[in-house]
Amino acid sequence: MIVRSNVMKNTIQLLRKVAANDMPVFIGGETGVGKKFLAGYIHHISKRSQNMIFAWNPEEVKGIGLEEDLFGTEEQSGVLEVCDGGVVIIENIEKMSFSLQNKLKWFIENGEYQTVQGKKRKADVKLIFTSVHSLVELLEKNLISSGLYYAIGLIAVGIPKLSQRPEDLDGCIDYFLETANQKYGKNVQLGERAKAVLMLYDWPQNVKEVQFMMERIVLLNDSKKLSPYDLPETIIEPDYDLKDMLEFYEGQIITKAYKRSGTSVGVAKELNISQATASRKLKKYIPDYEGMQ
Repeated sequence: MIVRSNVMKNTIQLLRKVAANDMPVFIGGETGVGKKFLAGYIHHISKRSQNMIFAWNPEEVKGIGLEEDLFGTEEQSGVLEVCDGGVVIIENIEKMSFSLQNKLKWFIENGEYQTVQGKKRKADVKLIFTSVHSLVELLEKNLISSGLYYAIGLIAVGIPKLSQRPEDLDGCIDYFLETANQKYGKNVQLGERAKAVLMLYDWPQNVKEVQFMMERIVLLNDSKKLSPYDLPETIIEPDYDLKDMLEFYEGQIITKAYKRSGTSVGVAKELNISQATASRKLKKYIPDYEGMQ
């Protein structure tokens, strides 16, 4: 798990706390940001780690109805009963009817549910809900019942898209590039300009797309240091301009100098600029810099 950005570090700290109890959790974020991975992480560090974890997606249920699949019938166990003692990830909560959502709300509050025929059953299951929308968006767009909203709203986290977390994006690019090199026995490396282009790309499919693209880059190139011209055309967006590229390079130089020296004075000496200029650029490129050094 690659967690370098402050927003993801804070998210992990929160999930570590909620993993210790049975409260439901909501995780929102675009496709591919890692919602299911984080749900698995909660299961892995919880007291339920030796029991089942199951991802239930209402869009993938075929044949039998959603309610029968989740709550079961007189003749057949449902997901909740099968996963007793474990964790159930309920994906795409917005695809469920309000009637089904309210039955889940009842289960959260009472620890019991009814089969389709009305027979009451109990199950000890931690529920983790996911959606491409935030919890607030679900309520505003009338995609979640108010009852379920308040039942799961105590622990709700949102995962920003990967392009909005440059520290995590940088780590993902390096990790998946190295993984692909090992897989195919190559040594493909990224030049600074090629890396800059990858960092500026939007990555609409997030982590999954980075993994796919790094494997493709390794497959299509020999073991060498790549330039932007070696990257797939889909990565080279036409709206990149000189200003974007120069700001990225400058940010990299300032950040690396600060890591080596730890002070604005050190950065100024290393880069032969004034301390005032160094301090101003540190504030621009390093969010945690407080300007006191």
